[in-house]
Amino acid sequence: MVARKKLQIAPFDDIKVIGINTTLLDYKMAWNINQALCLDLTRYADIPIKGVDFSFYYHSAGEQCNVYDLVALTRQEKSWMNLSPHVDYILIIRNEIAEDRLQNFVKGIRGIKGVIHAFLVDLTKDFDPFLEMIELHEISIQESLSVRRNLDELRRDIMEKRKSGQSVRPATL
Repeated sequence: MVARKKLQIAPFDDIKVIGINTTLLDYKMAWNINQALCLDLTRYADIPIKGVDFSFYYHSAGEQCNVYDLVALTRQEKSWMNLSPHVDYILIIRNEIAEDRLQNFVKGIRGIKGVIHAFLVDLTKDFDPFLEMIELHEISIQESLSVRRNLDELRRDIMEKRKSGQSVRPATL
């Protein structure tokens, strides 16, 4: 009898989520968070849910460091997820973060003009499907960035060869 292998998905243990209630538009929220927390959140492809595109911003602090996702939960008067109290955006922080640094992040976000409330979201609620969807979106973006980087490197190589007078022949399949 053949032994079956089971796919096991790692739990979302090293994740913290900050809920943000604000009147700010997504690009202003991202810019203010970048300024307040010294991050570099960059907008990537929106997340399409039920015909509505929700904004997605991403920043990786490098290998073995934190990864940050800013995700809009409301758009065009539609809500992706209803939390109590009301939340317009969530800032997801992946990987271990010191408690004092996390509290400073919450205070920094609360200090942004236009932010009504910021708080740590209780992840004991059923957040796993939502976090999985965000993570899959993030992975697809990283894959497209990897392909783009490879194409950019190939273009640079071709340009360097042309400048040096070397012939450039297309690859055969």
